[in-house]
Amino acid sequence: MIRHLLLVMMLCPMLLQAQSLPIHVELGAGAGAGWWVYNKGLTDTLPSIHRGYDRTHLSMVWPTEIAVSYSHKQWEWGLALGQRTLSDNQMIGSDHRRGRSRKYTISVEGKKNVPIQHLSLFGRGYLLKRRHVWIGASGSIGVFYMVHQHPQKFSFRKHIAQEIGIVHLIWLSPHLALTIHPQVSNYRITTESPFDGEKHNIYSLAARVGVRMSLMPHSSSP
Repeated sequence: MIRHLLLVMMLCPMLLQAQSLPIHVELGAGAGAGWWVYNKGLTDTLPSIHRGYDRTHLSMVWPTEIAVSYSHKQWEWGLALGQRTLSDNQMIGSDHRRGRSRKYTISVEGKKNVPIQHLSLFGRGYLLKRRHVWIGASGSIGVFYMVHQHPQKFSFRKHIAQEIGIVHLIWLSPHLALTIHPQVSNYRITTESPFDGEKHNIYSLAARVGVRMSLMPHSSSP
């Protein structure tokens, strides 16, 4: 969060030079639940046998994000930088063939969580725009980086972050709004593996609450 605030301070001088443009800065934090699922894929034998799933517990997730965006009519596009922390440090391993399970550590030594930083492009479409309330749909796609010690991390390749949600704006003044943003996210990791279908997915359902500062007031804001 401190890094996000510093980024806002760095962006403010540039944004103040563009007060006639529909540019917005948004900062938010929230809570939710999520888990990391490791699909081990299929064996290379004939017939193929699924190798099972490893997973974390269903755990708390803590999202924070800063976003800068540009809007035109009911549409909005922007760039978001954020962190989503999964509050778990162990994965439960399974082997469907042997019917056994085990636990292993996935966080770095001394930590009890897995931080996930993402950089995403997002778009929004506002379906309802009233004087004090806007409601719309949102979606984003980007890349992410994790701080972790998963045993298979050296086989990790593409890291794709995807989110969809519903955004609510409650206007407090022509330039300031309260934001409420429930969303579903999937952080997907492809691997370089001999096993067909092997991949990692980190799923979460969370809601962020924050503030949005608009350099130029909208006609439908108070």
